[in-house]
Amino acid sequence: MERIVYCQGKLVPEDQAHVGLFDRGFLFGDAVYKVTAVINGRMIDNAFASCAAGTLAGTA
Repeated sequence: MERIVYCQGKLVPEDQAHVGLFDRGFLFGDAVYKVTAVINGRMIDNAFASCAAGTLAGTA
């Protein structure tokens, strides 16, 4: 079974997916992401993300 991937706004077969050599994300590793952990069934925010958003206790 052929794998399908999401690349540059489209779903394409894996062997047709590509990133341009001058793509900023590829060159500089630009990304935005959120990391969340679940401990004992409770969702725990990533401390760095909470701090950056100004929601960590004592930062507001």
